[in-house]
Amino acid sequence: MADDAFTLHGALPLYEQVSILDARRHGDCALLPADAPYRFASAAPLIAVTIDEFDRAALDYPILFFAAEREAVIVTGLTADRNLFVAPDGSYAPGAYVPAYLRRHPFTLARREETGGNVICIDESSERLVPVGTPGAVALFDHGRPSDLVREAIGICNAVDAAEARTRAFVAMLDDLELLEPRQAYHSPPGGARTLVVEYDGVSRTKLDALEPAAFARLRAGGALAAIHAHLLSAGNWEVLPLWAAG
Repeated sequence: MADDAFTLHGALPLYEQVSILDARRHGDCALLPADAPYRFASAAPLIAVTIDEFDRAALDYPILFFAAEREAVIVTGLTADRNLFVAPDGSYAPGAYVPAYLRRHPFTLARREETGGNVICIDESSERLVPVGTPGAVALFDHGRPSDLVREAIGICNAVDAAEARTRAFVAMLDDLELLEPRQAYHSPPGGARTLVVEYDGVSRTKLDALEPAAFARLRAGGALAAIHAHLLSAGNWEVLPLWAAG
């Protein structure tokens, strides 16, 4: 098997050309500071989020689940091609929480098929990736070794990867306890037709209230109650998103 064979950790929306970060391939590459850091996410109405982020994300976005994929996402737009929180210049809405999925870009992790271990990767399509020597850019490698920039990115990616695993376990628990039910969200713009925004899974308050004591204790022991409450609280942001669209 080729040394560079790897498997990505699930689907990676917004990543277009992922490659293992390697001194032979990227030794002459550098990364520009992000003048327009989130332009790559300007057309993304859904962004993956981890359970570790629920408390903060719930203040700004609806938090939804996709049970089959064991995934949690935040809603950042009401149409298929617009993130309401990313300005035309690529900046993020002041004060709004920026999910870790966006902050780690253009880096991510993959599993090297030959060894089974994780390896740091980079999205080669990023407009921030430039040749070494470009004014203001930081080299990815220093004499063949990962630079401080890359070592910091590895730490961030490892933390996000661990949080994603906790999120999958959390959503699986909700599904196993039959707390999730299918839902649909719609948007009716002023003067426009009512359109479907997303089909998703949400926690049923009725089913949560009817849980047997043993099942409720399982949620409490797993630290899931706070995350469930954040999810339920976040539903109020469906009323706020149209205000972002109007603005």
